[in-house]
Amino acid sequence: GIIARFNSSSGSNTWIQQVASGEGPPFNQAMGIAESADGTAITYGVRVQGTSQDSWQLRRVNFSNGGQIWQYKYYDSAYNSWQPFTMVEGGSLIVTGLSYRNLVAVNTSTGDISWQRRYGSAGEEMYEVTYNSGTGYFYAIDKVGNLFVLNSSGTEIYKRSITLSGGLTFQSRGVRVDSTWIYIMGVAGNSAYVVKMPRDGTGVDADATFSNGVTITYSESTLTQGTPSHAKFSSSMSIGTPSSGSTTSTSVQTATNFTTSTVGL
Repeated sequence: GIIARFNSSSGSNTWIQQVASGEGPPFNQAMGIAESADGTAITYGVRVQGTSQDSWQLRRVNFSNGGQIWQYKYYDSAYNSWQPFTMVEGGSLIVTGLSYRNLVAVNTSTGDISWQRRYGSAGEEMYEVTYNSGTGYFYAIDKVGNLFVLNSSGTEIYKRSITLSGGLTFQSRGVRVDSTWIYIMGVAGNSAYVVKMPRDGTGVDADATFSNGVTITYSESTLTQGTPSHAKFSSSMSIGTPSSGSTTSTSVQTATNFTTSTVGL
C-alpha cells in the first residue's frame, strides 16, 4: 500500500510513501486519513498484521514533502484485530473510529492517547467520525445508525439511534454537521435516506416521513460504554522514505470521454 499527494491540476504525484512491502503476513493496510486545520500535516491510520498479533498505527507526516513527524503503534489487550476505518482532526486531537465501535483520541503533537471509548460488542465498526468547530464536538456513527456525540474531553453529550418503520435496517454511509443540523446519510432496502436532526440533539426534522412512506424515529441509544484498553507502545517501526513524483513508477490514468446525466431528486 502507499500514501501519496497528488497535484490537483495535473494529476501528478508530489510525493509518495510506501506503507507496506511484500505479500502475506506481516503486512500493513493504510486506512483512514485526516488533515490538520492549518494544512501543514496529515495523519493516516494503518492496520498492522503480524505473525502473532495485530495492532494499528497512526503516522503523522508533513503535508508538503511527506516527511515523518511521528508514528506510533497501538494495541488492545482484549482484541487483536483493529482497523482505523475513519478519522478526523479537531483542535489538538485526532479521533479515529475502529472496529468493535471504538473511538480513540490521540494528541496531535505527541501521539499519546487522550481518551478512548468502546460501545456495544463485536461486529459493528465506527463508519465515520467528523468534527464541528462551532460546537467543538466529535460526531461519530457506527454502521447501523447509532450516533455518538462527544466533546474534546471524551465526555458524551448525547447518543441517538435511528429506527426506520417497516422493519427496515438503517445502514450508515456518512455524517455531516453544519451550524444548525446534523445530517446522517444511509441506505435501507433499495432506498437511500438522509436523516436530519437539530444539532443540539432535541429531535428529528419535522418532516420525518419520506415520500415512500417510511417513517424514521430517533431515540436515546441504549449502547453503553465498555472498558477499552488501547495502549501506545512502540515508535520503532520502519517507514518508507517519501520520494518525489519524478522518481516513482506510479502512473495516473487520465479519465476521458465521460458523459453526464440528470438524476431527479
